[in-house]
Amino acid sequence: MKPISFLSACQLLALSRAFTIPSSRLHYNYLTSGGKFVFGFGHQDHHKFFSRSISVSPHREFEALKTKQRDSKTTTSLHVTTTPVFDFTLKNATTKQKSANSFERIDDAIMGGISQSSLRDVPDKDYASWSGVCRTDGGGFCGTRTLPFKSAPLNATNQDGVFMDCNLASDDEPEKRIWKFTVRTDTSRGEMVYQAQFDLKAAIDKATLNSNADTSDTHPWARVMVPFDQFQLVRGPRLVPDGPKLDVSGGIFQIGMTLSKFQIAANTTQLEDFRPGHFNLHIQS
Repeated sequence: MKPISFLSACQLLALSRAFTIPSSRLHYNYLTSGGKFVFGFGHQDHHKFFSRSISVSPHREFEALKTKQRDSKTTTSLHVTTTPVFDFTLKNATTKQKSANSFERIDDAIMGGISQSSLRDVPDKDYASWSGVCRTDGGGFCGTRTLPFKSAPLNATNQDGVFMDCNLASDDEPEKRIWKFTVRTDTSRGEMVYQAQFDLKAAIDKATLNSNADTSDTHPWARVMVPFDQFQLVRGPRLVPDGPKLDVSGGIFQIGMTLSKFQIAANTTQLEDFRPGHFNLHIQS
């Protein structure tokens, strides 16, 4: 099976990154949602990347990334492979615009709010812009999601999660919003979906640390990675009690992002120091 991705770069590149943990060589695959591989899939090649048979969950991979070296003589490489479906690069202007037109807004107007946002093409730039104004009057969230897939859902077989390469161009306070990925596994258009929060500030801090050598890079591209097993079934911002785990074996019918004042919780829980107003998230090609 070839890997699938959407909102992605037109060049098919294998992204390799070396990090050190005390284990054998591993391979992980992520449904991308930003950056050079945006909202897409990565596929694994066991024969090429595994040095031995080993089973590791996506969550453990993230823990490994955060774990300091325990055995300086052992290294492990992380390999992610994706294939574009939507293309925001400058290779083809028609394809670039068509990709942007594949998304729709899903702001708090559905619950009486007045927030507004859109994901749009940025001419002459290798990225899209998801921007708008989030207001707390009557609501408190902005969202974007793909239009319904007309032919068939995206095949997520053997995929492990989602990642996004992005930067917050509007300000330096990502921690004052709640950022979420959204995945839908059926054809419904209701408010029950699977969501997972992601820590944009932590990703930006890591990217900034890695780019300190380049003082001109004031907005480095940050990578956010979220495994499928962190997604939970929600109705609005509230968890569905005893909701089933995310099962992508039947495909992905829709995917999106949300900026919100509401945290994912059993009861309605708001971020105390939420920052309303303008935001602009660049999603890199």
